Amino acid sequence: MTVQAQIMALLQELQARYGMALILISHNLAVVSQVADRVAVMYAGEVVEAAPTAALFRAPAHPYTQALLAAIPENNELGVPLYSLPGLVPGAAVRRAEACLLADRCPGARAACRQTRPNLHSPEAGRAVRCVAPLILSREGRP
Repeated sequence: MTVQAQIMALLQELQARYGMALILISHNLAVVSQVADRVAVMYAGEVVEAAPTAALFRAPAHPYTQALLAAIPENNELGVPLYSLPGLVPGAAVRRAEACLLADRCPGARAACRQTRPNLHSPEAGRAVRCVAPLILSREGRP
C-alpha cells in the first residue's frame, strides 16, 4: 500500500469515526473519484463546475471538466497522445476582463463567451456550472 493510500484510508477512517467533513484538494482524479461525494472543478482560480462525483464523471457539463476527463489515459499504450486543450491558462490581465476565462481555449466558445463572464448557475439539481452554454455529455461524447 502506498503512503498516499495509507493517508487516504486514515482520513476516511477519521471521517467515518467522527462524522467529519473532508475537503480534499487534488489533481489526482482517480483518488477524487474514489473518495469524494461531491467535486468542484477549478480553472484559473474559479470554480467552473460542481456536482455529485458520479454525475460529474459520468456527464461533465463544463468544457474544462470535459477536457480534464478526456485527458485521462484509458489504456497504457505507449505513443498514444493525450487529449489537451490548445493555448495557455490566462494571465492576470485576462482574469480581470469581462469574459469567460476559458473562451480562448474552448472548442465550443461563442461570441457571448468573449463578452461576458458567466455566473455559476444550476442547469439541473445538485449541479453548478459557470458556462454560457454548458453541455451535458456522456463519457462517450467527450471531446
